[in-house]
Amino acid sequence: MARTGATQVTQAAGDVFYRVERGGPFVVNTNHVSIAVTGTCFRVEVIPMKPLVAAAAGAAVASAVLITVYEGRVSAVPSSGASLSLGAGEQARVNPGSGATVLKVSAPPVVAGPAAPADRAPEGQLTREQLIARDTISRQQIAGLQTRLKQLERDAQQKPPEEQDRNVEDPDLPPRGKTHDFTPAEQQAMARNCELRIDMPSLDRGDKWKLTPDEGARMHLSEEQQPRVAAAVNKVRDDAIAHLRALYLEATGDTGGAQVLSPASLGQELLHKSRPAEVQAARVRIARERAGIEAPPADPSAGTVPERYYRCSAAVGDSVQHEVETVVGATQAGIIRDRVDGWTQQMNGCKSTSDSPPEQ
Repeated sequence: MARTGATQVTQAAGDVFYRVERGGPFVVNTNHVSIAVTGTCFRVEVIPMKPLVAAAAGAAVASAVLITVYEGRVSAVPSSGASLSLGAGEQARVNPGSGATVLKVSAPPVVAGPAAPADRAPEGQLTREQLIARDTISRQQIAGLQTRLKQLERDAQQKPPEEQDRNVEDPDLPPRGKTHDFTPAEQQAMARNCELRIDMPSLDRGDKWKLTPDEGARMHLSEEQQPRVAAAVNKVRDDAIAHLRALYLEATGDTGGAQVLSPASLGQELLHKSRPAEVQAARVRIARERAGIEAPPADPSAGTVPERYYRCSAAVGDSVQHEVETVVGATQAGIIRDRVDGWTQQMNGCKSTSDSPPEQ
């Protein structure tokens, strides 16, 4: 209890969900911001950043503080910068030595389904399970709204979607840059155009794909989810690299090159050593398979090397989303797929026979 009569707690690290009943002041102190409330529902995440003194034993670690408000209002006072007031559905990130960045999003609705009637009960009568359920849904919705906000900001600097690089001869083709979640009409148009669009995590990092705590916090992943998401992405990544090496070895017989060449070089080389007609036919076939016009062979080893290369590459993004979905669910998996830094590729098999993957 402070001299002011406020109840105070200190949170030096971690991710804490607070439910404060109406009454006297309640203050949460972190290393560089104080959060004061009189009755609300909010979350405080202390996110470790880089050590202030590199490589020193026991070096002090700077931390950003992420504040998310679900109900009521919160007053935050950073050690530097102006104080701010946050309402339900608002979020602020406070970095050490700087002011706060505030993101305003729509207020999260009550939990749907069986828990909804209880959520309409007077404040303070919700069970722990109902609060956890509401918090989980709210976090997913805020993550989705953050992604949507970024997309709206990008769209504001571009032409309207109906004017974005549409093919005048076939307006059903998806806008340039779209790599997944195609409509049936877009898939059919891409098949007519012998077009493939690929997205995947970078395969040329050398080390495993890593998710930093700060990146995980921006994706609204818990500490338990972060390593599982990274493991899911790396599982797909490792399978794709192994498949590429096997295809290269089959196409060239070069055992040494299969072990030392980068994945990008493997793809370039196996396509270069294939006949141009085979490469073009492979794009036509895989584009039709992606549109559901033709079925893939029952035997995964059937077909030409370029055909199997494109079939594997086109499926990597879908595989990433599927594996991540087992950790965080369908809604957040699509968001994470778009945030996994890697590369995309758009190819037209009807017009080109020599295109190959870009250097990573």
